[in-house]
Amino acid sequence: MNRLNYKILAVVQTVLILVCAKPSFSYLPEQTAQKKSKSYDQWYRLYPINQISLRSYYLSTNHPFARYNLINSDGDFIKRGISTFVDMDGGADAFDNFQFRHKIQMNNIDKVLLKRLYIKYRTDAISLTLGVDTVWMGHGYHGSLLHSTNAEPYNLVKFKTEKSFRIPYIGKFDYMLFHGWPKNFKILGQRITWKPINILELGLNQTVAYNQNYKLWEYYKVISATEENIPGSKYDNDQRGSLDIALFLSFLNNFSFIADGKIYVEYAGEDIWAWWQKEDRVWYGPFGFDFFDIGNTYGLFLSTKTNSFRVEYSRNYISYPWFYDFYQRWYNGQYRPTRKWYAKPGKTGFTADGMIMGHHMGGMADDLYFEITHKYDDFNIKLFYDKERHGLVIAPTQYIQIQVDPNPETVERYGMELNYWFNNFNLSTSFLLNGYRNVDYNPDPLYGVDIKVGSKVADYIVGFAVSYLFYE
Repeated sequence: MNRLNYKILAVVQTVLILVCAKPSFSYLPEQTAQKKSKSYDQWYRLYPINQISLRSYYLSTNHPFARYNLINSDGDFIKRGISTFVDMDGGADAFDNFQFRHKIQMNNIDKVLLKRLYIKYRTDAISLTLGVDTVWMGHGYHGSLLHSTNAEPYNLVKFKTEKSFRIPYIGKFDYMLFHGWPKNFKILGQRITWKPINILELGLNQTVAYNQNYKLWEYYKVISATEENIPGSKYDNDQRGSLDIALFLSFLNNFSFIADGKIYVEYAGEDIWAWWQKEDRVWYGPFGFDFFDIGNTYGLFLSTKTNSFRVEYSRNYISYPWFYDFYQRWYNGQYRPTRKWYAKPGKTGFTADGMIMGHHMGGMADDLYFEITHKYDDFNIKLFYDKERHGLVIAPTQYIQIQVDPNPETVERYGMELNYWFNNFNLSTSFLLNGYRNVDYNPDPLYGVDIKVGSKVADYIVGFAVSYLFYE
């Protein structure tokens, strides 16, 4: 990410405050107890600072690595002791079609990061984004197998449908395509969804991490993966794909206390067997392909007017095929544990600045998450429990002997968050208790583990945040 020094930050902050203070309030002479509206009569809307926030955390730990990655927080991490962040975001709109957004972060007073900086052209039907941003793929809430906001944003260009396009008698479709340039590789991703009826959605997702320079007409081989696993091929990249299905439960509002909800499942793979691939040429399952080195996510969300409940489970350490049991042919009926997620041999790991760009649990892992939220007027309380297991696979000398490790690292998190809106101020506090068993002493999130069986570590985090929202 772009890094500025503290003196530049001071100048930028001063200029932004001087520029935005008078225009912002001159358009809004009357203060109310509600959040301010962003409606103007002019052809443009300018808000250099839309929200400013201060976050502070205290980490008490005796973990061998005095650093804690904040999950799904655009690459934010804290160190032992006190860590503080100041975030400012804002932007501008013009002609109801152009949007400019930025987010600047000061980290522990000594480092300034550009977390967002992009321009978007948007119509009622489509949008095109160019700049520094990130992408979340699929229905996962606590994590995304293919791409999440766990790591820092990066330079990208993104095309997206803003309104579903409808084919009569077939249903509604949405599409997203993006290409990005993280530090160590390039990434291409796409997602297409189909709603045959309003309460049912089916999705197809793909990401490709690569280092080659391709001609425009060569990308069909990259996307189709026709030569993905051919040794020495220039198209042998690090791909992931998934199928997902979601059932929306809003119809329950008609005859129950459930106001909204969703059930979702994702079936993903680090590899693929397909009739169109040169090394396969065999039809597998109902669609002609199936995933290899499989990952899954299962989730349930339910909400009433004042409460919500979530449970989500993800895993990527063992392969259970849905369509075609080619493992029986290759491995004598033994479902094969897999080590490949986010760490394909000979390829750059799927990380940015040491943080995984997919699910934060990493490879050879699983994750179980529960969350309960209660809302009362402007006050929210959230309780959650998270259990991760890492290093679930061990590999003796031969590939076929890969097996599940009975002593993985286990991390249990118990957390609480309180959130309160007062006029345009938002106050929040949080507490997180972490317990580690069979601690992994290897700092690399992907390549190798060094588990000390029987070791235990505990730590806790206390957080406080205050933010002021100038506009909705």
